[in-house]
Amino acid sequence: MTKEKKCTKCDEVKGLDGFHKDNSRRDGLSFSCKTCELDRKKKYRQENKGPIAERGKIYRQENKGPIAAYNNKYRQENREAESARTLKWQKENPSKARANNSKRRARKNNATPPWLTQEQDLEIKLIYKTARELEEMDGVKRHVDHIVPLKGKGVRGFHVPWNLQILTAEQNTSKSNKHSDWN
Repeated sequence: MTKEKKCTKCDEVKGLDGFHKDNSRRDGLSFSCKTCELDRKKKYRQENKGPIAERGKIYRQENKGPIAAYNNKYRQENREAESARTLKWQKENPSKARANNSKRRARKNNATPPWLTQEQDLEIKLIYKTARELEEMDGVKRHVDHIVPLKGKGVRGFHVPWNLQILTAEQNTSKSNKHSDWN
């Protein structure tokens, strides 16, 4: 049996592992090599960006529940790996990490209304302090979360005391950037 095959697209002779399996073909392999198939698929995606994006959007809208369940399960099972990957990325991309943090701070500052009183500002600081103290007491990582997200879909919350809640890190990351009334 031959251990090589000629690609009908690029006319190169390659090893059998250079071709995808295709049970409809007599030899059980695709007529074009993996490289040519990759190029063909890349060209198709570039020429059909709009329809592909629209199909993906429709799919995500029709399958919100299963997608959310899968993502939550994945995050739960891969929490440590995700955290390590994030830290690694932040170390490898310090300027981008700083830019992301700056954007978040600016969003928070822009979401802090000018009519906020000094007492309310102190109340915000107290919420953050309480979260830190709880974390120190029981060792469970805490986040101060905006009940209505600062950058939500269809809704934007304010950085005010009555829009803040203390959640465990796990609770906060599983909720993502969503507000339960608009899901």
